[in-house]
Amino acid sequence: MNFHPIFLLFVAAVAALALAGTCYVLLLALVGSFSPSPNTCSAGRRLSGTRFLVLIPAHNEEEGIRPTLESLRGQDYPENLRRVIVIADNCQDRTAAVVRQEGFECWERTEPDAPGKGRALRWALDRLREDAFDAAVFIDADTRCCPGFLEALDGEIQTGASALQGQYEFELADSSYFSLLTFASKRAENNLFWRARQRFGWMGFILGNGFCLKREIIEMLPWSAYSIVEDVEYSVQLAMRGIRVQFLESAQVVSRTTRRAADALPQRLRWASGTFQVMAKYIPQLLRASLTRRSLRLAEMALALVLTSRFFLLYLLLVAAGGSILLGTAGAGLLLRIAVITDFLLLSVYAGLVLSQIPRVQGGRLRAFVTLPFYVCWMALVHAGAALGIRRNIWGRTTR
Repeated sequence: MNFHPIFLLFVAAVAALALAGTCYVLLLALVGSFSPSPNTCSAGRRLSGTRFLVLIPAHNEEEGIRPTLESLRGQDYPENLRRVIVIADNCQDRTAAVVRQEGFECWERTEPDAPGKGRALRWALDRLREDAFDAAVFIDADTRCCPGFLEALDGEIQTGASALQGQYEFELADSSYFSLLTFASKRAENNLFWRARQRFGWMGFILGNGFCLKREIIEMLPWSAYSIVEDVEYSVQLAMRGIRVQFLESAQVVSRTTRRAADALPQRLRWASGTFQVMAKYIPQLLRASLTRRSLRLAEMALALVLTSRFFLLYLLLVAAGGSILLGTAGAGLLLRIAVITDFLLLSVYAGLVLSQIPRVQGGRLRAFVTLPFYVCWMALVHAGAALGIRRNIWGRTTR
């Protein structure tokens, strides 16, 4: 049996997917680059009216939760319209005592057989069914909120928004290559991916930190996302019900990030493993729903879910490049090589836009550029480990 046509079709399909995906992310990156950025953390002058419930799930955060509480204490928002509750979730340290010393409300959950942020949120929300609030805000325990964070959320809610994701940034830990590239990738995600999708009015994603849901949304769709990436899972559940999460750049939260690749490895393995599981479960559902409802926005969300990590485009490109070499330089093989080279050039432009997000520290961009291949190889190993199920569904605190 002649497998050459089958192999040719396979390589052509991979090359086409790689090129189409690269054009998609590059289009978003260019739109994001040339779109004006709103002033973050700027409080408005409108009359505040939303009663916010701020939930902070915390697992062994004794050492780092004080700056988070201070940032919430310093909000430019009426105190009588905000209630902050820290969920000390299966803690073995003094998290609850520290929270109470700072004058904040703390609820302690001790359910070691049901760990995880998603279950902690559901536990708290169930207890709050009879309490008065208009919208719930969800903040990680290692996060600083800008002074105008709640004010910005209130402004959008008063104009009709029901689900919002603030701009979630990382602080620059130091000038090491890993910190620089981690910082740049997060900023690029905001500026080159989420910003453009918001401009186009496409379905948004919850990013796990700094998001807000109106009460009626929580009552309509009670929290039932318990995977490692509960935020992505709940985003898809909302989209399937026609609820769009809006990306709000003027509401900014900043989180500490890991300083070393060794510390980040368990976290990245968990994220990647959880994302793969959510993709396998929900992409078929999104595609079916997009066809039955004739919804391009659901189809685009499926594509965005696949490209949550743009490294997948690089993997497709490498497969297409290897296949084009095996097919030779004549006929279809030559066309495939042209497609691969075109894709490589476009992907290089995108990589340049990502690297441009690195702050201007002395020698930072050069150091990041030189070490980029090592970072790419590290991420490839992370994805390979996640695909093999290493540390799947293991819950724990990340060293920062």
